[in-house]
Amino acid sequence: MRLPPLVMIAASSLAPAPALAQGAALPGPVPNRPANDAGPAPAGPGEGGVSGARLTLADGATAALGSVVPTLDMTRGEIGGRAVPLRSFVVSGFASAGDEGAAARYVRGTAAGPMAVQDAAGTWFQLDLSGPVIPAGWWGVVAGDESKAAQNGIAINRAMAALGARSGGTLQLPAGDIWVDRTLDNRFSYVLVRGQGMGSSHDTGAPPVGTRILPTAPVTVLRHRSQTAAERGVPPAQNFKTVGGGFDNLMVDGAGIAPRLLHVTSVTHALHRLYLANAVSPGTEAALYDTYPDYRVRKGQAQQLGEAGDNQYGLVSLQMRQDPGRGTGSLDCVNFGGTSFNGNTSLMTGIEIICRHADGVGVRLSNADNLEFAFIRDQPVGGSGAALLVQAAVPGDSAGQITVRTISAGSAIKVEAVADRPGAVSVGDLHIIDLDGGNGTPMPVGPNIKVDNTGNATFVSTGSSLSGLALGNGVASAATARAYLANHPVFSAVVANQSNAGLAYLSNTTPYMQRVDTATNRFQFLGPDTHEFGTALRVAGAVGFNGAAPVGRCKLSGALPTDGSAGNAALAAALNAVRACLVTNGLAQ
Repeated sequence: MRLPPLVMIAASSLAPAPALAQGAALPGPVPNRPANDAGPAPAGPGEGGVSGARLTLADGATAALGSVVPTLDMTRGEIGGRAVPLRSFVVSGFASAGDEGAAARYVRGTAAGPMAVQDAAGTWFQLDLSGPVIPAGWWGVVAGDESKAAQNGIAINRAMAALGARSGGTLQLPAGDIWVDRTLDNRFSYVLVRGQGMGSSHDTGAPPVGTRILPTAPVTVLRHRSQTAAERGVPPAQNFKTVGGGFDNLMVDGAGIAPRLLHVTSVTHALHRLYLANAVSPGTEAALYDTYPDYRVRKGQAQQLGEAGDNQYGLVSLQMRQDPGRGTGSLDCVNFGGTSFNGNTSLMTGIEIICRHADGVGVRLSNADNLEFAFIRDQPVGGSGAALLVQAAVPGDSAGQITVRTISAGSAIKVEAVADRPGAVSVGDLHIIDLDGGNGTPMPVGPNIKVDNTGNATFVSTGSSLSGLALGNGVASAATARAYLANHPVFSAVVANQSNAGLAYLSNTTPYMQRVDTATNRFQFLGPDTHEFGTALRVAGAVGFNGAAPVGRCKLSGALPTDGSAGNAALAAALNAVRACLVTNGLAQ
């Protein structure tokens, strides 16, 4: 935030002027009145001011006192002990000179104003919130001191409320570790809490950079939500959702005690760009998106909103990590859900998820539709977790169109069938544009799945049929599997030691299958009509028939003419020569 030119007022700066002491009035005329200051007019000659006073600046120049916003050599905590006959001024710090509260600007105000403080003469001053970005240190937020957890929690919540009352703004957190003892509850439209960097989930063991928030109590750390009807003081039918704002460019470390790190309820056009680590609470999730019930649908049932409560149109980029020994591994990374009856998470594009976890699900879609993920990167660290789960919908929920541009995962990808979830009535559609098979990403399992590109990868499994492998959910016949494969680009999947199992392979738009027998290292090509058109070869090393090494090379005669002039005898002689060569050299029989 740019401020007007500043100058430090010291006793020697004003002439004539007594030294500024505790309880003494600060002499000098009043600076220019800021635009948002509704206080009385400046004092003039004969009214206690000093007419024509000038200040000596650091470079030796002088300026009329009325042309600058003076910085006083006192902190906010010292204002109450001095009489300050100014309309606006800047303090040297919050609790001590040079701390995060330095450069805070105060203007004359009221006892109800933001961070209001009364000087020794009984005049009320309040923070000047006219700029678009307000430092959190102006409210008393302190980094690097765990003993300030209560002060920090109160200060950040108070700052968000004040920015909300003026229709939004950005609260800039300082760099470093900021401890809090309570939930940071952002329920105000267009209020954004921004840190100074969130680090990377790939930096194992590296010291944190930027801004890190740590709880000292088992609380949900970040809350972004619409206000309830009671909080707004309106009937539920007139309540509305929070718009814009959010949390950006910071890390939240649950320290192994926080049950949830981010909880979002019924907001629209929000921004969440965060690194979340080390939550604890089996069976829940590090980040949850849910909704309030819609008044129009659930009248009399704890309703809150007079409109659909969906989380919509947000920008979401989440890195999540569960380090061994910190928090709990059995934990979902993020759940995009909602409350039954007209409230879900939908209509978001470009969602970015990086998740490192053990048990639990990386990305769970429990009541969501029309979501587009830019990428999902799932990094399992053991356990039985899944990378992506699209749950079947129960009555009132939705499981709609989900698109993932790129997914790279080390654990399962699944779309639930109706039978997989008690009471479910429908399933969703999952469309994966690029599946990173080259890094071991498994084929998705379940109904209504389309995969455009699998990176020509090989997927290894055992104990399943070719058709079951191809679709992942037990297709009745290889013909059905081939029909499925015809809609997908090149990929392959190996299944060992099964009479009807093998390598599913797609060339352009025509599916072919290779049956593999690992006992003999032989395979067989089967075409679209399931008739053999190739020959069995040894996979490992040798290329001869039945595993025998070739014993020589074929020497072919000159090429036949291609204009149709070659007779039948010449064609037959050429083909027989090739056949004899292949048999002689162990390449055919």
